[in-house]
Amino acid sequence: MSKTINLIQTFNWYETTVTGRKRIEYRHVTTHWKKRIWDERKNLTHVKFGRGYTKANETFKILKIDKGPCPIPGWKDTYYRIHFE
Repeated sequence: MSKTINLIQTFNWYETTVTGRKRIEYRHVTTHWKKRIWDERKNLTHVKFGRGYTKANETFKILKIDKGPCPIPGWKDTYYRIHFE
């Protein structure tokens, strides 16, 4: 059975994702994201990104979910990382 997580992205990150330049989504390690991402990682098969709060959206197959750093300058700490096709 497939399970999809729905995530909202700002316009810039959405465009970067749907054009193929971004293939990892980063979310802070918090209680909220632990419940939605980390605790569900074995069940999640797809990630659906919404462009802001518009009707635009794209769905991608999840390759893996792990924890680690983010390469964006200034983003320190550990993040949940959703790798997708």
